[in-house]
Amino acid sequence: MEESRTQTREKAMFAIYDTLMYENGGMEYEPRDVLERVFSCAYDDIDIMAREIYIKAILNEDEIVSLIEPKLKNWEFKRLNLISQAILLAAISEANYAKISDKKIVINAAVKMAKKYLDSSDFKYINAVLDKVIPNNEQQ
Repeated sequence: MEESRTQTREKAMFAIYDTLMYENGGMEYEPRDVLERVFSCAYDDIDIMAREIYIKAILNEDEIVSLIEPKLKNWEFKRLNLISQAILLAAISEANYAKISDKKIVINAAVKMAKKYLDSSDFKYINAVLDKVIPNNEQQ
């Protein structure tokens, strides 16, 4: 059964979350194994969209964080909870690096995830940060 784009985005976000857990714990990980575990299938069977979001988020993590931090008023990226970090990394990876979807779609998807997985008002700062970081270059 094919997954919806929403499910694919959520699983990519959870793979990023798992990776952040490994990194924060000082543990080694293999990106391919993380994806296979989260998606419960072989790497080659994982939707290319999810692989791109995940790989580009991990490869560009420091650069993405440097884009986010100036937009966090009196706050640091590493102080955000890991789900917030994963949502932001996934959304910016999708829009700015993988260039899969336009700004409105990416922000809407990230806000939906924030409403589902974070405290009730946290979606507001996710929305505000992404609106400032993702350029207005709508896909044609």
